[in-house]
Amino acid sequence: MKKLYFLFGVHNHQPVGNFPHVFDRAYKLAYSPFIKLMQAHPGVKWTLHCSGILWDYFEEKRPEYLNIVRKLIGSGQVELLTGGYYEPILSILPDRDKLGQVNKLTEFIREKFNFQPRGAWLAERIWEGSLAKILKQSNLEYTILDDHHFISNGLSKKDLNGYYITEEQGHALKIFSISETLRYSIPWRPVQDTIEYFKTMAAESDKLDNPTDNPCVVMIDDGEKFGLWPGTNRLVYTSRWLDKFLTAIEQNSDWLKTLTFSEFVKTFPARGRVYLAPASYFEMTQWSLPHKAQSELEDVLEELEHLPGGERIKKFIHGGIWQNFLVKYPDANNMHKKMLYVSNKIDNFKDTTHHTKALDSLYAGQCNCAYWHGVFGGLYLPHLRLAIYKKLIRAETLLNKEQKSDIELRNIDFDCDGKQEIILETNAQNLYIRPHSGGTIFEWDIKGCGVNLLGVITRYKETYHDKLAEIVELKKKKLASGISAALLGLYKSKGKKLIKYVHHDFYNRVSLIDHFFHKSTKLEDFYRCQYIEQGDFIQGEYDYDIIDERKENGAMSVRLAKKGHVLIEGTSFALEVRKTVTFSRKSEVVVNYEIINHSDLPIALWHGVEFNLVAGSKSVEKEEMLNKKTFEKIYRDENFKIKFDFSLPKNIWIFPVETVSLSDRGFERTCQGACVLFHENFKIQPHKSHFWDMSFGVC
Repeated sequence: MKKLYFLFGVHNHQPVGNFPHVFDRAYKLAYSPFIKLMQAHPGVKWTLHCSGILWDYFEEKRPEYLNIVRKLIGSGQVELLTGGYYEPILSILPDRDKLGQVNKLTEFIREKFNFQPRGAWLAERIWEGSLAKILKQSNLEYTILDDHHFISNGLSKKDLNGYYITEEQGHALKIFSISETLRYSIPWRPVQDTIEYFKTMAAESDKLDNPTDNPCVVMIDDGEKFGLWPGTNRLVYTSRWLDKFLTAIEQNSDWLKTLTFSEFVKTFPARGRVYLAPASYFEMTQWSLPHKAQSELEDVLEELEHLPGGERIKKFIHGGIWQNFLVKYPDANNMHKKMLYVSNKIDNFKDTTHHTKALDSLYAGQCNCAYWHGVFGGLYLPHLRLAIYKKLIRAETLLNKEQKSDIELRNIDFDCDGKQEIILETNAQNLYIRPHSGGTIFEWDIKGCGVNLLGVITRYKETYHDKLAEIVELKKKKLASGISAALLGLYKSKGKKLIKYVHHDFYNRVSLIDHFFHKSTKLEDFYRCQYIEQGDFIQGEYDYDIIDERKENGAMSVRLAKKGHVLIEGTSFALEVRKTVTFSRKSEVVVNYEIINHSDLPIALWHGVEFNLVAGSKSVEKEEMLNKKTFEKIYRDENFKIKFDFSLPKNIWIFPVETVSLSDRGFERTCQGACVLFHENFKIQPHKSHFWDMSFGVC
């Protein structure tokens, strides 16, 4: 039988901001037993990638892990991969940060292990052709992608028994392909099934038109699947799946050989040249699609299962690219554009004292997990989003001494939508205003504690919400999200009747939103986002003027105004909302409201101003308050509180902004923040105004 080379490895990662007990649990259940078992099978060569986040954890908390890695490197059993230090999606970073992230991890590996990496792991295997140049400029020779990248480009699975070469502007890079078959069978299928698959691969190589003496098959995937994922610790270690698998490899070593990627590259030539379209693994391309398109793609895939020749057609079907997440989830786009904004700031202050620290904090804020959502993405995990903002705000804070004035103003297209946003900054806080979408505030950073107080996610409609009841009952053979049926056993609902918590917002969960309610509206209606909005202000475009009073009183103001309408009992009334946001060296922000009746009849209005605040450690409950001139929300963990003061008494509604999302542990109900509505009823005579003021700040 012809020899088959098996290139085996794992990728270990935990997100920036994940809880310490998760790191400890992952180490106990997966990372530690895996590497010890690999050490016990010295005849099996393998490849290891750990993100810099984990290397930092190992060095501080688990130095024995580093010692084992050093021994394995010394014996030649393991090869280390580099990559972005904080596991960013490289393709969405400025080139300077791509190089910086990769070089940082490479330098760590050189320093700690006296080892020079030759290959790079790409977060989520997200590929764009331009990365060939970046990786080559980082003195790297190869990377590893999914076979989906190659198959969707016209190659067959039989073509993928080696590596290929691509190039960008003459910078050549070698690319291996990961077997999807092995990714879904290891460690769930019986060991002998995988060995038989290897035999089939070796036999098929003999039948090729140009049989090769060096076929290889690749399986490198998340290390967490070897012990941390639900049910896998019992399977992999208690039932000894991994030990049996490694033993079987050693017992068949006369024809089944293990090599590291570098050894294979050094020994055997490339299969040919290839140019790949932007892609990731197939599921990621599904998750990045908009809700309707994702649902349609799932239907198509289901139809193909029952269609003769469906598998032949499927290889030409793909979803979207990763950047679609920035369209699908405006919250992710805000975070991404914040990252780019901070990166540009740091690049403009290269010679400052704190540049290196600021750069490292920026890199940590580029960790990919909180920027997207699939089964494994963490956009719906508030502690991960808060951690990203904390790192980005800290990077800004380190540059505070370079700020030339007490208040900085930038009027730029921050989110790249073709319209201007307003950014107000002091050494203590930042305020981001979006005039063209409701005259709203979408970011409020407190620099001292590194918190974006408005970092609350919108309740988006997800494809799996349509089939939640079916999935919870596990009546389907395959998850609605497109995950393989092999993983079906991992998905169990964490709570009963979660469907009653599934609500979808028709506007983004930002702040300083102007509502005009129908008289029948109840708190429960507002909580469900199933109420009658009588005005056209919540997402309407506000005109704006910037008033610079820094020389007079150290303040800057943004005067926002929109002429719109309210529809009351079938009659449309002309109405104008004016609100002036004043930002100063003081910790408080002042908003002056004027609501003008431009009609010839009196109007009875119910006006509310909505804020969405991060939840903090205290649970959020539905609550109503009457006739309040002040409101406070306490953040005990951060040791501060937000205080709102009003010139006129306000009624207050509070409710938790909750989401139901799918994760690797099932369906989860998560409190994303607190929606707080300050509202009052009043009547305005024809061509008259209603005035009131509010102030808010941290104390």
